[in-house]
Parts: sequence; C-alpha cells; structure tokens
Amino acid sequence: MTRQTEVKRLITINKELDKPSVAPNTRIRMLNQLANKLQKVGRFKQASETYKQIVMIQCQVFGEGHPRTICSKTREAMTYNHQVDIDNKSRHYREAKKLEEAERIRKANEEALKKREKAAKKAAKME
Repeated sequence: MTRQTEVKRLITINKELDKPSVAPNTRIRMLNQLANKLQKVGRFKQASETYKQIVMIQCQVFGEGHPRTICSKTREAMTYNHQVDIDNKSRHYREAKKLEEAERIRKANEEALKKREKAAKKAAKME
C-alpha cells in the first residue's frame, strides 16, 4: 500500500472516529497515525492541523501539563517549523531562479549589443 493510499485510508477511518461513542484514546491513537503518515508524505500543513486536534483532545482528557499533551505540542511545533523551513527554501529557490533568469537576459542583451556594435562598425567601414 502506498503512503498516499494509506493516508486516504486513515482519513476515512478518522471520519468514522468523529462519532461520540469512540473512546478518546482510540481517537488520539488514530489521529497520531494520520499525522505521522501526513508528515511522511510531505503534507506538513495537514499534519500540523491534525496535531492541533490531538492536543485539544489530550488537554481535555489528560490536562495541559500531562507528558502526552506536551509531547503532542512538541510534535505540532516541529511539524510547523518543518513547514516554515520548506516554505523558506521554496521562496529562496524561486528567488534564485529569478536571479538566474535576470542574469541570462542580461548576458543575452550584452551579446546582442556587441553584435549591433560590430555591425555598425562594419557598416561604417564600408561607407
């Protein structure tokens, strides 16, 4: 089973877990599986949102100071930081590509100008 297929399966299961009869620990466990799979396939924003859900449930069940809640908060923060890193790298990559394109255009313009100057000198000699 591919990661994408597994993520879809977990999302489907997660929708079933919205029923009030599901125990909070079961919901937390399934949400953790979903968040981990989302991270592995690079869907960090969705993983971060899933960790937020986990933290909310754990705060209600265990309290804010409980080690499980703190661990989930840490995972949420790490996922968010990873997403920010990727966004920054993407932005830097786009900026570098723009600079490369600008440099390529500048060189092409210089070459065209040199050709025009050569042609103008040649034409001036022929006169």
